[in-house]
Amino acid sequence: MRPPNKIMMESIIVYSHYEYEDSPLFILRAGTPCNYAEFSNAAAILAALDEWYGNTEQETTEWALEFEIWARFLLLDGGLILNPQHLALDEVQDEFLELLNDGPEHIRARYERMSTVDMESLKEAWMAAGKPERFEFDPDACSSREG
Repeated sequence: MRPPNKIMMESIIVYSHYEYEDSPLFILRAGTPCNYAEFSNAAAILAALDEWYGNTEQETTEWALEFEIWARFLLLDGGLILNPQHLALDEVQDEFLELLNDGPEHIRARYERMSTVDMESLKEAWMAAGKPERFEFDPDACSSREG
């Protein structure tokens, strides 16, 4: 078991279909698929996301695919989207991170660490790897969003 402050390579899943072809969604693989012992609060996360998306001024059809991707990857791959494009996750970040406290071991620290990564750097790493559907990423090897 590694300590939460010792971040190693992270497994990233990439969704690059339909409207996300040019600007893919990067998904942190947080746990094991459908492991309710690890993600016992998946329903609470999805309920919160539904509320947050619903509170935007967008039509449901604008964010429905992204919400479905959250659900699919959370439930089937234990994944969390790092860069949602139809939800300003930073506006609800404290609430979202609180929900991760009941997730897989160290997931909150891992998600917080990955959320500081510049998404353009992540995209460049993905492209350099040949645009695979999954790849390993070292968050310490690129710049943060702040700097």
